[in-house]
Amino acid sequence: MSPRPLPIASFAGARVEALFGDTLREAQLEQIELATSRLWLSFFLVGLVAGERRHSVRFLLDALVRAARRQTDVRLIITDFTSGPEQFRANAAAAGWLEDRGVAVRVYGVAAATP
Repeated sequence: MSPRPLPIASFAGARVEALFGDTLREAQLEQIELATSRLWLSFFLVGLVAGERRHSVRFLLDALVRAARRQTDVRLIITDFTSGPEQFRANAAAAGWLEDRGVAVRVYGVAAATP
C-alpha cells in the first residue's frame, strides 16, 4: 500500500502535496496521458538497466513517447551530474532512446557546460 499524499502547502485556493512511490508514479502517468499540447519536464535520473521493461522509470519513458506520438510537444531536461559513471551512461542511453522516438532531450550540468 502506498503512503497517503502529505499536504505541504495551501495558498490562493491551490493545494500542494508531496507524493511518494506508487502514488507519485500514478500521478505522473496520469498527467502525461492527459497532456494535449505540451509536456516540459526535468528529471534527475532517467537511466534504465538494459532490457528492463517493468521498472517505474520505463513506464514514464514509454508514456513520454506515447505523448510525443500524439503530437504533444514533449521536452525533457536531465542532469549529467550523477552519483557515478554507471548512472551517467544510463542517463545518456535513456536520452538517446527518447530522442530516437521523438522526445526532445537536453542535458544540463558540469559536462554539458564544458566545451
